[in-house]
Amino acid sequence: MDAVSIVRPFTHGPEAAIQLQLRDMFPRAEVVLVEHHLAHAASAWYASGFDEGVVLTLDRNGDFRCGARWLASSRRLTLDKELYHPDSLGDLYGRLTSLLGFEANADEHKVQWLSTSGDDRYRELFLEILSPRDGGWPRIDRTFFHGERLSGGGFSAKFYKRLGLKEGDEIPWP
Repeated sequence: MDAVSIVRPFTHGPEAAIQLQLRDMFPRAEVVLVEHHLAHAASAWYASGFDEGVVLTLDRNGDFRCGARWLASSRRLTLDKELYHPDSLGDLYGRLTSLLGFEANADEHKVQWLSTSGDDRYRELFLEILSPRDGGWPRIDRTFFHGERLSGGGFSAKFYKRLGLKEGDEIPWP
């Protein structure tokens, strides 16, 4: 084993406990830190078996970056474009999860499964929220969120109005 990679240090300083444990387990390997989205991209690309491709990584907020597009060829990943917080698709997805009564950062998979039997009745609203910018990358329209509201995903009166509901009403879903 030549190298062991970890995504981020778990404590400050080069002698973090996990790094010492990894050195004990792999005494001849170098322990290296890998950037968050590069780790996601590498785990997808290097196991894919493709010769060329594009890798898209999205999450809520990994080190202020919430997305990246990588051009992949052979054994190389080249960063093409990044998406930064607050234009986070993962954050929006977590907010929707909360709005539907589930727990954000835990139950997004439930919303994903529910989406398989859904329809496109809210398509135009979400296209408005995700107003594209340079090169089609999304830019989240923050006016759809209330800065001080924590419950129900923190959506604003504007969001509820677009749904034809009073602010704070329950969202009708099947």
